Amino acid sequence: MELMSINKWDKMYKLFFFGLIPVFFLLNMLPAQQGRNHHSRVYERDEIFGLLNKLYILSGEVNPAQDYILTLQDAKDFYDSWKERNGDIKDEQKNIIQRLDELFSAAHGEVEVNLGIGIDYLHHTVPDCTQSDPFYNAFKDKDFSVKYENRERFFDLQVNMPLHKNLFLSTRTSFRNDWKKMNARQNDFPRDLKEININVNERAALLFHFSRIKLYTGLDRISVGVGNLGKLLVSEGIPETHFLQLQYRYKDKLAFNHYIASMRNTTLEDERPKIMYIHRITYRFFNRVAFSLSEMLMTNQSINAAYINPFLFFHNIYDYPEQRNVLTAADLEVTPLPGIKLYGSFAVDEIDVESLEENGDKGREAWGLLAGIDWVHPFHLENSVFTAEYVKLTEWLYNHGFPWFDYYTLNFVFEEKQGLRDTEEFHRFSGHPLGANAIAFLSRMRWESFDFHFRFIRQGEIPIFSRSFSRPVSEQKENRIVLGINYHKWFWNDKLELNTALFHTSCKDFHQRPGLDADFTEFWIGLKYNLFNFKWDMQDLF
Repeated sequence: MELMSINKWDKMYKLFFFGLIPVFFLLNMLPAQQGRNHHSRVYERDEIFGLLNKLYILSGEVNPAQDYILTLQDAKDFYDSWKERNGDIKDEQKNIIQRLDELFSAAHGEVEVNLGIGIDYLHHTVPDCTQSDPFYNAFKDKDFSVKYENRERFFDLQVNMPLHKNLFLSTRTSFRNDWKKMNARQNDFPRDLKEININVNERAALLFHFSRIKLYTGLDRISVGVGNLGKLLVSEGIPETHFLQLQYRYKDKLAFNHYIASMRNTTLEDERPKIMYIHRITYRFFNRVAFSLSEMLMTNQSINAAYINPFLFFHNIYDYPEQRNVLTAADLEVTPLPGIKLYGSFAVDEIDVESLEENGDKGREAWGLLAGIDWVHPFHLENSVFTAEYVKLTEWLYNHGFPWFDYYTLNFVFEEKQGLRDTEEFHRFSGHPLGANAIAFLSRMRWESFDFHFRFIRQGEIPIFSRSFSRPVSEQKENRIVLGINYHKWFWNDKLELNTALFHTSCKDFHQRPGLDADFTEFWIGLKYNLFNFKWDMQDLF
């Protein structure tokens, strides 16, 4: 019955989403209104996001974009707000302002269709660590620095369409190499069509914008929390997911966000999806300090009206606690000096003490700590940002140890599965990419088109990936040092995009196997060429 109710909800959701599209076209036939906004998404990896981040920090302000940016219009609003407060422009800010003016002037709220083709090649040596145990031969995304989701697309079609002054549609369709071949050989390049990922839908989302309120629904990436090299709540590195987001924003001072997301992208029809609910409130003090409180809940139940309510505390809803998992977090950002931002995040997985005691988990550790610094133009080096983060993730963070018969369904893990002859699984944590049971120092130096990386990671066994799901977890640790460099550049009037990376990883006691040392190298190069970029005003069609 529960599976039937979930399928019924899924059908109703699709009917609601696709049924509204004709209505939006009819709305667009109304007389044109002045002040049409441009609401294409701005992601954390986009140039505008990085430039605004540097501009705010150089002024000694906390960047509201970290929690607030949803669209290009939001970015423009924050930019205009910054200019009103900062009349005296410093020399180190002039280049940033000039580039932002160029980017904003290129956006006019038109329909935009972009078609690109690309080629992608990855070489990585996969250490032989089986030692007669096939569990350790499975592909683990966390072992590698070049993540699957960062790869280039062979075919990439994107459409941004303002349907009306308050409505915006965004879609993306692409072909990429499939992850399931990555552990089968060192040179990862598609040999035939069977090695192309069958999920070509990367984005199909609709934005409603009404004054201070936004409603965003569809398929897209989400990101929640603070952190530039990983987040404790939801890192942008997780795959695209179906979600509904409600946002209320008052200028750049206050923001409230509520999410409902489906956490499983699977082709196996006999498995129930995991539903994730998040609500988060952020307030910005004196432009220099931002404080956030968040609550994130995972359940394998059908949609629950109590969890949909954005104004209730999840912990106060007593609804079968053995079938839910709650993560609570607090974030803080401070700019003590112009050019330097400090930030931190603390999260606790399941603070329902009564439930833990009933299930025998009273003594378990399930929390995470992240502390970081952004230093813009260190030592007066122009066009550079130095980022460093310390992370401690205890062994039960993102993990729910009960019920024993169904322990996968309540973890904060994105599970991608394919039901072939032998069912293959691919896991990524919704929060920090390292998952649980790790201590790490991560750093990145961005200068011009280069990113330089250094990482030291001490990783223990992750309970849900353990062969026996045993307690206590083994104290054996893997020590990993990673050195790497990325290069990203556009050529030929932004027609040709080049991405390349070279990483070397040195491990001691690889995968927590005593005496098993491993050294491996990753080389990645991706090229993308924009065939065309069409823009026109929808009003011309009516």
